[in-house]
Amino acid sequence: MKFLYVCVMIGLGAISCQSVPHENNSNTEETSVVTEGSTTIHVDIHPSLRENPLAAQLQPVFSEYFTNMNQNIFGGDLHHYQTNWMLDFPEMPLHELKLAFGDSVFVKYPPQILAVYTEKGDTLAKVTFASEVKEMVVTLATYNFGVVEYIGELKLQSPVYLHTRKWNQEKVGNITYYFPKTHDFSHDTAKCMQDFNTELAVLFDSSAIDFRYMVCDSGLEIDRLMGFDYKFSMFQMNNEQCGLADHGNKIIYGGNGSEFYPHELVHFFIAEKFPNSHAWFDEGFATYLGGSRGKPLDWHLSVTHDYLARHHYPDLTDPFSLPYQLADTTGTMYALGGLITKLAYEKNGMDSLGTLLSAGNTNADFYAGITEVFGVEKEDLNAFLYSHIQTYSREFEAWGVD
Repeated sequence: MKFLYVCVMIGLGAISCQSVPHENNSNTEETSVVTEGSTTIHVDIHPSLRENPLAAQLQPVFSEYFTNMNQNIFGGDLHHYQTNWMLDFPEMPLHELKLAFGDSVFVKYPPQILAVYTEKGDTLAKVTFASEVKEMVVTLATYNFGVVEYIGELKLQSPVYLHTRKWNQEKVGNITYYFPKTHDFSHDTAKCMQDFNTELAVLFDSSAIDFRYMVCDSGLEIDRLMGFDYKFSMFQMNNEQCGLADHGNKIIYGGNGSEFYPHELVHFFIAEKFPNSHAWFDEGFATYLGGSRGKPLDWHLSVTHDYLARHHYPDLTDPFSLPYQLADTTGTMYALGGLITKLAYEKNGMDSLGTLLSAGNTNADFYAGITEVFGVEKEDLNAFLYSHIQTYSREFEAWGVD
């Protein structure tokens, strides 16, 4: 395959999901409880804002907003028209919290308006979210909404719109780039991304995808661009090279300071053709074609081999029992999923790969897909994986790793 090294390869790594304990603050208003069967999400106000008229006006707006999200209703007229022009699904960043932690994000521990303030001419509302993890109430995120009055009503503005409205734009092929005025835009690197887009279209028997690309310097900058002051995963890994594919809004966030981020674009093609794919095969094939955190799949498999050797070669019959992260650069599903999809592609190209990606999104589907492609039953998966992983005995000097 010729995909990886048309240009300097930078890819996405996994994000760890550790949580930080929620501090017990005696000045925090007691959280209200939603009655059983209620469909309305109540939003609390921090005691310091009890006399703030704007916070009181925002309370029912946010209640409707999170009630809609909890019912998977997106879009609508709660956002200002400028946000709706830019984003079909401005709720996407916070929807990820709901997907990760379920209804408790909004129901059991209602969101709380923490602050209402003005910064650089914009009115912002800071909202915090909590949940229960391992019998401990933890802070999941603190998020900033833009707030504007429009035709006598309060409307919400997406932080993505607020942060990028004055950025420069460049269109290269199917890609519209957004980048800060201080960024030295590289047309050559952008053309590499467009070439990769065209090559993926051929591979997936599809058309090149139109999308927007936000140039950021790091994963932390991506989170802040999207509105987070804090998110449960922000500081758990090395975020110097990180990225995000927002398929609903057709936006790639590249957190490497570059116009080239191949891993995330692979996700777009998989989502279009195999919308029900298992996460391990999705991330795995994206890593096979586009690397992860600036390293190719083979590098991550060497890290994986090293981890497994140091832990006395644990049984891989149930690979989901392994830690989510094997190192601060290497996610388990990225490495092992990458190995499986690599072997499938080498076996019979997109026919075998398509069988994996179309098998379904449950763990039972994961095993069924492997059996169909390789003839390997679940009880034989351990031997199958180790027979291939052993070829990746890590040579630290060869990879330039300390």
